[in-house]
Amino acid sequence: MAKSIDDKNFIDAWQGCNAAALENSDRCVLLGPTGAAHLRKQEQAILGALESGKYDGLAISVIDSKHLAPIIKDANVPVITFDSPLNKPYASLSQSYVGIDNFELGQSLAELAKLFLRGKEQFCLMTDMHDANLALRVSGVRQVLKASGSSSANAPNWYEWSRSPWNTSDKIDRSLIQLNGTLHSMGQGAVISVGQWPILDEVEYREIATPFFNQFDRQEIVVVLATGGHGVNVAESLLRDGLLHGYVSVDFYAIGSQIYQVLRNLSNGLNVEETYLIPVTKHFKE
Repeated sequence: MAKSIDDKNFIDAWQGCNAAALENSDRCVLLGPTGAAHLRKQEQAILGALESGKYDGLAISVIDSKHLAPIIKDANVPVITFDSPLNKPYASLSQSYVGIDNFELGQSLAELAKLFLRGKEQFCLMTDMHDANLALRVSGVRQVLKASGSSSANAPNWYEWSRSPWNTSDKIDRSLIQLNGTLHSMGQGAVISVGQWPILDEVEYREIATPFFNQFDRQEIVVVLATGGHGVNVAESLLRDGLLHGYVSVDFYAIGSQIYQVLRNLSNGLNVEETYLIPVTKHFKE
């Protein structure tokens, strides 16, 4: 159950799941709302899947744990989470979690920013305020850069820009408007996007970033982000052209393959681990 079936990362996860399933004459089905992630639409899709009786298990990327809990607590099939887990008060409702350590991903992004930025050590975050897993990434960034919110009282070196964090609302066009405003207004500093929104429209991203090429080259402005699937190809192209300093990649295909194995074991009455973590990888020019 994706947050959005239009999101290329969830499509990659489904492809990995289905490829593994076909080896055993099973199949995985990609379910969820279209367009941007939407809590109510995801809830409706989950209810529809459970009521249909068509599925032997359900893997959910959680938008909101509190709202999801009443829906899945009496599910008559195994339920696991992936990509975005249930919050601690509700974690027991999921029999396993498959995905990355989102806090660690945030830490990796911060380490990339520290590796490159020269000069004014401020940063601006881009996120989607409604996603629990992205909140963990934001926390990871702030932990490494020793900042909390927009307060810098206890951060002698790094501090968060006054307009940070931007809420992209999971929209590409909105993220690009925010990126453009940040590059023109922040001056020196690091833009750290915990998702891949800005680069999903590569043409527009290049138009916004190219006028700042000299600042990028001198590492006065640094841009790092998290991506997966097709976004990795775009990120590599931007990295080669000096319009991106680094990125952290997530292998959603591998996540999908692991999802199938866990659901298959559960449907066969076998025990599974509480967590299956897929490593993330940092990429940057040496």
